[in-house]
Amino acid sequence: MKSLHYALVLLTLAGISSLLEAQSGVTETTVGSQYIWAGAGSVSTIVTFDATNSTYTTNYSTNTNVTIVAPEFQPSAVGSFVISSVSTNSTNAILTLVGNPPVDSYGVPLATNEFKYSGSNQPNTYYTIVTDGSLSGTVFPVVSNGTNSITVISGSVPVTNGSIRAIELRPYCTLATMLPANMATNSFVPTTNSTNVMTRLIINPPSVTGGASPQQSGPSYYFNVSVTNWVNSTNPTVSAGDTIVPPGSYIYFQNDGGNLSYPVNIYLSGTSLKGLFRTPIYGSTNLTATCISLPRSSPYKLSQIGFNDSNFNQSLNKSALGRNDTLVVDNGHGKPGGVYYKFKNQWYKVGDDAFPCDPTFAPGSAFGIAKPPSASAKSVLVNTNNIE
Repeated sequence: MKSLHYALVLLTLAGISSLLEAQSGVTETTVGSQYIWAGAGSVSTIVTFDATNSTYTTNYSTNTNVTIVAPEFQPSAVGSFVISSVSTNSTNAILTLVGNPPVDSYGVPLATNEFKYSGSNQPNTYYTIVTDGSLSGTVFPVVSNGTNSITVISGSVPVTNGSIRAIELRPYCTLATMLPANMATNSFVPTTNSTNVMTRLIINPPSVTGGASPQQSGPSYYFNVSVTNWVNSTNPTVSAGDTIVPPGSYIYFQNDGGNLSYPVNIYLSGTSLKGLFRTPIYGSTNLTATCISLPRSSPYKLSQIGFNDSNFNQSLNKSALGRNDTLVVDNGHGKPGGVYYKFKNQWYKVGDDAFPCDPTFAPGSAFGIAKPPSASAKSVLVNTNNIE
C-alpha cells in the first residue's frame, strides 16, 4: 500500500488580458497587458491530499490575502539571432552569432557585455530561448556577451551545433519591473516597519519535496521604504528588486499586516511567446512536486499542455492504490480546483472519475505536478503555443 501526501499552496487567477495584434518576430505573436486585482476575500491555504483515502485536509490561515501572479507576457525581445556554432566551457555554452556584425532588434551592433548583469549600471538579467534546433523552447540564462557571441549557462544540458540553431534574447521579469517603486500604494503596500510586513511576495520554488508547501519553501520579499526597493526578508537592508522571475514561474502575492481589505491593481505588459516552451519536471527518491505556470496568454485544455508518457506516469487503474503522477490545480480561492490523473490515455479527476474529462485552464494558472518517490528521474515538459 502506498500513501502519497501532497501539500501544495497552488492558487490560480484567470488573467484578464487585452491582446493587440503585432508584427510577428521569431517567437512573438501578440503584444498585450495582463491586469490582476488582488483584493479582499481570499485566504492563504495549505491543502494536503491523501491519495490512499482520496481525502483533503485544508488548513486556513486567515491573516493573509493571497493571489497568484503568473506573467502571461514576457518583456519584449531585444534581439533574434541565428547561431553559426556552439562551443562549451565547463557549465557554460558560447553561442557564436551570424552577422558581420550581428545586430539587435533595433539594427544596432552588439556592445561587449551590454547583456551582462551589472547591478545599478545594468540592472537587467537576460536569457535566451532557443527558437530553432533540437532544444527549441529551452531557456538559458545569459552570463555575458561579446560583439559576435553570447555566453549562457547550459548547466548539465548537452548542447551542440544542431541543438541550438537560433535564439531570441529577452530580459527576465524582475520584482522591480513587475511591481516598480512608483506603483507603491497602487500595486502593493510598502512596508515601513520590518516587524509588520505589509505586502509580501513569495517566488515559487522550482519544486518541493517531502510534502512541503511551495509558499513556505520559496524566498520571501517585501518593499522596504527605507531602501526604496524590494528586499529579501532574510536580508532586509540590501536591494533585491533585480531578483528574476523566470518564464514559467509565478509569485504568491499576499497582503499581511492587517491589509486584508486593501485592493491593489497590478498591470503587466509585454509580448507572448509563440514558439515552444520547455520546462523540467522533477523527480526524487522523496515525494516531489514541480511548481509551474505556463507563460502563455491563452487558455489550455489539459490535453494540450504537453503531458505524455515520457514526463507523466499513467496510473495503473482508477483506484487510489493504483495512482501514479497527479496534476494539482487550484480554483483561485485557496482550495483545490482539482487533482487529475491519467489512465489508459484519458484524463480523470479524483473524486469525480466516472467519466474521462479534459478541462480548460485559464492563463495565469499555477500547477503542481506531483510524483511519488519511485519517480526519481527528471523529465521535460514541452508546451506548444496554441495561438496561430
